Amino acid sequence: MDPGDGKSVTLDSVTAANVVVQSGGSNSIHFKGNTKVDKLVIAAVNNNGNKVRIVIEGNI
Repeated sequence: MDPGDGKSVTLDSVTAANVVVQSGGSNSIHFKGNTKVDKLVIAAVNNNGNKVRIVIEGNI
């Protein structure tokens, strides 16, 4: 997933084997509901100095 520098995305009740985060911001990646992810990789290498934040809510 690549929401862009400083942007955000929410996954709600999604099932995925692999999720790769390529960009984002300080309030960027939200997993909620019944989202199921087997493997999460943070690969935000060239993110213009923005830190990526992962927020987990619900039955993850």
